[in-house]
Amino acid sequence: MMFAGSPGDRRGRAARRTRLTRVDPRWPPRYRAAVRPRLAVVLLLAGCSLIKVDVSTPETRRQEYELAARKAAAEEQRRKDQARIDVEAEQKAALAELSAAKQAREARLQASIEAARAALAAGFSTDKAIAFAARIADAEASALARDGRLDMVALWREATDHLARAAVDPPSYPAFLALAAVPRSPPRDVAVRRACAKVRPVVPNDAVLEFVAECLLAAGDKPRDLEWQGIKADLAAHRKAEDARKQIEAEAAEAARTRAKTLAFAVVPLFAGGRCQGSCATTGWTASVEGGDLEARCRFGKCLGDGWTTRLPDGSEAITSCRFSDCNKDGWDTELTGGLILRTRCGFGDCGKHGWTLELPDGGRADTRCNGSDCFKDGWQTTFPDGRTVRCRCDGNDCREHGATCQ
Repeated sequence: MMFAGSPGDRRGRAARRTRLTRVDPRWPPRYRAAVRPRLAVVLLLAGCSLIKVDVSTPETRRQEYELAARKAAAEEQRRKDQARIDVEAEQKAALAELSAAKQAREARLQASIEAARAALAAGFSTDKAIAFAARIADAEASALARDGRLDMVALWREATDHLARAAVDPPSYPAFLALAAVPRSPPRDVAVRRACAKVRPVVPNDAVLEFVAECLLAAGDKPRDLEWQGIKADLAAHRKAEDARKQIEAEAAEAARTRAKTLAFAVVPLFAGGRCQGSCATTGWTASVEGGDLEARCRFGKCLGDGWTTRLPDGSEAITSCRFSDCNKDGWDTELTGGLILRTRCGFGDCGKHGWTLELPDGGRADTRCNGSDCFKDGWQTTFPDGRTVRCRCDGNDCREHGATCQ
């Protein structure tokens, strides 16, 4: 008896395979000849069934390409989704951090107010009253105040009461200034007016005008509602200082208007000092000045021969006339509304090469010099009496046709 896997069993199976695959020589020749091809085909088919053959066609290649594209798109979408998730997580973390920081600031602010209040309850002093008002001022711009979680009206009223006491008991000018810094309200104004008389004796000499101004403001500019020793002298000094301040401001405003007018005077008679409307030499130009645009239009289509008319932002007009029908050689005169005349003189009889000089209404002169050998090609720079310099460059290297940009 043979067991599976024994040498005898293996020899038996090999013998059976041999009998299946060989042709018995005892068979007739004609039978053997017919069996051999059929046996070869059977064996070949049996072998092919064990071998996988891939046949590539356009259709299979298209399907493979589409499959690969879908996989790539899915992977790209997965990466995008993950990136979005990561960004959202970072944003949430940042918002959470900001929120925590905001809550911490608000908690510290509220704690500082409570600490200042507790300090006052433990024992009143001027410094503690001023410190409490400072905490309220810090809270003014906080989110707690904006959304109503802090009642700022009540807090300022509380601060006003403390400062009103601190300003007069004993008299303290720093406490008075802190009281005056409280946002205006009827209780605040009443407290300031009441404190003025008691605080005046401790006001430094160099702060009297400031003190009087605060008292007048609280009294609605009604001196009769104020009373302290020497008030008449204080009010007189205040009025004198106010008159001097107003005079300085008026002079500064007038100087600014004069400078603006001087600049306008310098721009009005300037040929091609802006954006050409077509050709500056035949049509005109537009220039930006203080108050709006200045529009210059050639007279009879020849700016350098017949001059130009300029409309100023205020609606007035200025007439520029060439001397001897040749602005570029002999210069030009510009007549403003009111009869004021500005004279422009060419350097050495040729404005285009040597520049020009403008005589200003105040007697000053604005001198213009070419950047190269040709102002209307290379540009120019103008120096004013106050030392200010304006530099102009020709657009497209041709000011006559394209205008100039000045700065």
